[in-house]
Amino acid sequence: MTAMTAMTAMTAMTEITVPESSKPLLVSLGSDAQALKLIHAAFWAARESGRPWIALHVQVIGEEEPEEQDQASLWLEEAQSLGATTLWIQARTRVTGILEGLKQTGAEEILMGRSQDRWPWGRLGHSSAQELRRRQPSIQITSLALAPEIPRHPAMPPLGDRLGALFGSLGILGACLGLGAILPPELPLPAIFLLFLLATALIAQKWGLGTGAIAVLASAIIFDLVFDSAQGSLRVGNWPLMALFIVVLGGGQFAVALSERLDQQTRTSRRRAALQAALLLLGRNFAKCTSPLEIATALSHLSERLIHRPIYLLVRQADDSWKTLPEQAQEPLAVPSFGPGSQQESLEPKLDGHHAYLPLGHGSALESVLCLPASDRNELDSETLELLRGFAVQVALALERVRWLETAQQVRLENESERMRSSLLGAISHDLRTPLAGIQGAASALLLDSDAIPEATRRDLLGMIHGESQRLTLLITNLLDLTRLESGAIRVQKEWHSLEEVVGSALRRTETGPAQVRVDLPNDLPLVPMDAALMEQLLINLLENARRHAPESPVTLAARIENVSLEIRVSDRGPGIPEDFRERVFDKFFRLPGRTTDGGVGLGLAICDAIAKAHGGSIQAHSPSEGGACFRVILPMEEAPSIPPEPEDTKP
Repeated sequence: MTAMTAMTAMTAMTEITVPESSKPLLVSLGSDAQALKLIHAAFWAARESGRPWIALHVQVIGEEEPEEQDQASLWLEEAQSLGATTLWIQARTRVTGILEGLKQTGAEEILMGRSQDRWPWGRLGHSSAQELRRRQPSIQITSLALAPEIPRHPAMPPLGDRLGALFGSLGILGACLGLGAILPPELPLPAIFLLFLLATALIAQKWGLGTGAIAVLASAIIFDLVFDSAQGSLRVGNWPLMALFIVVLGGGQFAVALSERLDQQTRTSRRRAALQAALLLLGRNFAKCTSPLEIATALSHLSERLIHRPIYLLVRQADDSWKTLPEQAQEPLAVPSFGPGSQQESLEPKLDGHHAYLPLGHGSALESVLCLPASDRNELDSETLELLRGFAVQVALALERVRWLETAQQVRLENESERMRSSLLGAISHDLRTPLAGIQGAASALLLDSDAIPEATRRDLLGMIHGESQRLTLLITNLLDLTRLESGAIRVQKEWHSLEEVVGSALRRTETGPAQVRVDLPNDLPLVPMDAALMEQLLINLLENARRHAPESPVTLAARIENVSLEIRVSDRGPGIPEDFRERVFDKFFRLPGRTTDGGVGLGLAICDAIAKAHGGSIQAHSPSEGGACFRVILPMEEAPSIPPEPEDTKP
């Protein structure tokens, strides 16, 4: 919204009706960034008193640039988002516009900004307040300091540094006196002026303007006693010359003051640039966070380095309690009451005497709060306050992003579960229907006309019922075993077993058919920590898979120790596994395209994968260069138990 559009819309509000019992609070806003402090102060004051509040901007005709009008419109929009009624008035002076706003709104209290600039031209806000009191004494005016005064020098200890500054200044002035006394008489007086000017400027630069002013007074006395026409007397012999001397030294003090102010502003701009860079780094770190704890840890880590104080994040729990993050808080923190409408976010913290709290609204509820330990006087300097506001915006965005990530993850899991449920139902319905249909058909034939069926046909039908029932039992058993493995119902009972015995038991239970299994196990293979029953089932599934997909191919079962792992290989010379499906073959109910008539249901390899992971290992599928398929099972090895030596027989 441009400034002219906002001005037109707001000027249309000529009358604002307010009940007599609830007089509004009027806040006068300028176009600079300090208006935000006034907006948030008025927001809290109106909330605590339960009154409406009005944000007013007075456009002084002919003094505001279009950019300043646009900025003022932005501040009014911020105030409106916090529940204020906005008003834009054009007037010849600021005081006239404020009086017009008081008349239109019926307000009896106004909140204004007051500059704390030490220079006279920086106190215009204070002059406007005085003019308002003079023209309308009944109005209650509250002045809020906008720009905290920047100290020129750090506070000195009561005695030590002050005495040092005094003796140092006297030493410098004494050196100037001695140097001026030995100067040749033909040198003009401006050389004396320059000498004392440099001395007083050095004193002011090193020990402050207060000490510099005292040095100027002492220099005037020295000049009057030593270098004036009435030497040796405090009587001024040449007033114009003395006045010129004092003006020159005062000009030096003024130059030092301007230099210090410029230096302070330079340091402030560098500090703000560093804080902006820190906020950029914080935003980058927040982009990697996936939980409120990670957000709070990153925030506290950065704040301890910038302001040497941690910032805590208080998050509302499901039972309406508050959890402090990170959890290393020195003391339990309690969130103060922010009153109704706390979902409206204010960038002005609330102080309770020991901490500063800044609410972070979300939707229609207060979800989180930033907490910063305040100083003993419960005050926050402007730099810390500005940094806290920047942190609040970044944290609010990061928390919102985490909420959306959690929602997206939940939706993705629900979609994946629905897809898996649909696939499971489709696969089970097809795989269960086939053996059930065979069993039902054979049983129906035997029941309908049992006497007319030849004995050979009867045996074939009974064999079909037996085979299909076994197939159905295997399917249900595999499905139940896989479910129990994935849910953790089956716990791995690791014991030290011989791999040769487990392989032999698996071969005895495997229907290898015409295919021959070649076993290649080292003679020095140590005992292996594993669950023998589960590992036997894994080998059976791999051997049955090779028999099903490569019935005429020889199968090789080999094992070896590789570093600290046991590697078991089951390979064949069948059609192999395409590269695109080498990971998907371990999914439940997955079968390679074109191989859905091999009698499998897609659960054997999924069970192998679950057993390997339950042992802390893994299983991989690949195709060797000579062709076929190879499955590698890798199990972690542990140090084998030591076997105590047998006791020697002792002869009596």
